[in-house]
Amino acid sequence: MAMSESTWFVRGRNKGNERKISLLNATCLVGKAPTKTKRVKLFVQMPLGGNTKSGGVPDWITESAALIAAQPDRYKSMEVDAEFSGFEILMDDDDLFKKAKVVAQKCQMRGFQFCPVGDADDKSVVMKFLIYAPFSAALWKFAGQMCGEEFWARFTQIVEEQSSTELELSGEEADEEAEEGELLDVEK
Repeated sequence: MAMSESTWFVRGRNKGNERKISLLNATCLVGKAPTKTKRVKLFVQMPLGGNTKSGGVPDWITESAALIAAQPDRYKSMEVDAEFSGFEILMDDDDLFKKAKVVAQKCQMRGFQFCPVGDADDKSVVMKFLIYAPFSAALWKFAGQMCGEEFWARFTQIVEEQSSTELELSGEEADEEAEEGELLDVEK
């Protein structure tokens, strides 16, 4: 699925971008020397259908969940090739003695997988995916406390994504190749 066809949950009047998720696993990733930039990788699960609110849900999620729900014995899981970046995610839990809130900035989301869960009589569908966020002590502490728990998350896009056709070309070679109708891959 191309990124141009994918959207994330829409905020709207019903606060469709606020969703209940469960943190399945958290990992600290360390980049290569000399910077050794740290990131936090969160593996989360979001319930779909049932008692969850349906407002603001994008079509690609609705269609994938419906396909899995209709034939749970045929589809053990289904992956969707979508990626999102530039999100601020506010994670909030009211159940702790001291209310815990953390904001993860400039997050990326990818690795979307739809799976049926529950017994044969009461099957529902969940969406599992990865969240990559810059390291912060508050996020790491929250992940440690909330691993295996369910909490609310608000997903807000703060940086607009560039489409793959909006490549920035510079130099004489770029001008020549652009004139020939070829696109260049620019790595960041």
